[in-house]
Amino acid sequence: MWDIAYTVTPESWRQAAEARYDALSTRWRRSLFAVFGLLLLVVSSVALARLGQVADPAVVKVLLPLLLLQFVFGLLLFCNRWLTVAIHRLAGRRHPNMGKDLRYALSVEGIAGDPLGTEQVYPWQAFQNGKSRVTAKGIILIHASGVCHWLPATAFASPLDWQDAAALAENKLRFSKRNPS
Repeated sequence: MWDIAYTVTPESWRQAAEARYDALSTRWRRSLFAVFGLLLLVVSSVALARLGQVADPAVVKVLLPLLLLQFVFGLLLFCNRWLTVAIHRLAGRRHPNMGKDLRYALSVEGIAGDPLGTEQVYPWQAFQNGKSRVTAKGIILIHASGVCHWLPATAFASPLDWQDAAALAENKLRFSKRNPS
């Protein structure tokens, strides 16, 4: 059994937001967004650069807003991960847990703690939804309702405790729909 205690800081919130984004969006989706966004950026940039060669001002008046919209849409797709994490970080500033001490107890049976709203132990099966995973910086547990619990690696008493808890979590979460990466 491991007792985990840490203060929610902007850095721990950023790590949790990054882990949450990586857990909730598949790798092919992230790659598709990046490639399609880059394609839109290149095509709209080339078209905007050549727009000055068009002689008819009516055509320029119609194409300019469309190309600018295409450029912005490509930028949004290409920067999707960064923007999503940035939005979560901004929302975290107003979150009631920011600056508070959180305590969890991790065991073979499951996880318990004040942030879960009860002293009841939540079994590992509650987090076997294909989204919970162990990352290099911590454990992200995502309940079926979408509620996330972040257990940073720095909150454990020692690196050996972190390794043991990470191995336990990987073992308990391995029957998820997709394996932790």
